[in-house]
Amino acid sequence: STAWPSFIAKQQDKRKNRRVRNHYDLHIAGRSPELETFSMAEHLRCANLDAAAIAADVIHLHWIAFMADYPTFFTQSPPSKPIVWTLHDMNPFTGGCHFTTDCQRFHKGCGNCPQIQNPGPNDVSQHSFQLKRHALSTRRNLTVVSPSRWLLNEARQSPLWPATTQFEQIKYGLDLEVFHPQEKTAVRLKSGLPIDGVVVGFGADNLNNPRKGFAMLERALALAPSSRTHLSALIMGGGGIDTGRLNVRTVHPLGFLTGEIEQANAYGACDFFVVPSLADNQPQMALEALACGVPVIAFDSGGISEVVADGINGLLAAASDVEGLAKSIERLTMDSELRLRLAVGAKDYAMREHAGKAQADKYLSLYARISTRHA
Repeated sequence: STAWPSFIAKQQDKRKNRRVRNHYDLHIAGRSPELETFSMAEHLRCANLDAAAIAADVIHLHWIAFMADYPTFFTQSPPSKPIVWTLHDMNPFTGGCHFTTDCQRFHKGCGNCPQIQNPGPNDVSQHSFQLKRHALSTRRNLTVVSPSRWLLNEARQSPLWPATTQFEQIKYGLDLEVFHPQEKTAVRLKSGLPIDGVVVGFGADNLNNPRKGFAMLERALALAPSSRTHLSALIMGGGGIDTGRLNVRTVHPLGFLTGEIEQANAYGACDFFVVPSLADNQPQMALEALACGVPVIAFDSGGISEVVADGINGLLAAASDVEGLAKSIERLTMDSELRLRLAVGAKDYAMREHAGKAQADKYLSLYARISTRHA
């Protein structure tokens, strides 16, 4: 009879759903909105994949947080197919956080997570970590790709991956036909920005995310003597932030720009762009600004220093060093020759290291290599 297995499956689903809800209510529901994104490995809705219908030679994963229930997703994925997994943050190899903010508990399987409510040895971070490790345990053909050396080194320190996992670095690629230097007067007119003076840019997907460092920028501008009289600020991104306290001549909030041409125009209007992230992989906005010939000022955190070379295509301050950030802002505000020299370095770097075709070729080479290896 099929009734008994069906009954067991329904009971298992009920237990799972109860566990997911309990974990969410106990550990996640009341988290501070200032905490980093956290996602569980187990979801209410199971994956529903038809393994026989996946005719690809390689399965390529990017961001699966909030979308894939690890236990069922990896069980249903064809075991014979090689998997390439491109990392964009730390979540695939932690118990739930997307950036650890210097916590190293993922080295030993998480638990007592500082980013949840009611942490403990067997909290949701430990449970999710073990689920991920078990879900991946049978994979003998997994290749983890990271855009930055920093994130790749962090990934290697997690015991979650199977012993046979291969690790590769492939940098992000850009469409350099879209992201390229432009004549500033023209793009400023398009954006309604003042033609004279110096324009500093800042942006983030979520401007309220403390990790992106808007508060650091605000403090740095307050310490830069010339910012009030010489600087206008261009702000891109979602989330409401109070820009009224910025120590600049004028502020121009552009909101969340969805079109690449709009984004390129915004970068092109800037004299330099500030990326004060407290932790980051290989920030897309930094890369796009550089490709538009715009020098980047940033903290030396995460993988940022692999992109921003101090004195070559931008300026670096020590991580969280607001005074150092202010000095860099002041320096670029007042030194037009330095801005021009760094702008040339920015464009040259992007063309050399982040062409979209180069990224595509490296992935095609990887696909061919692992397909042959697992044929």
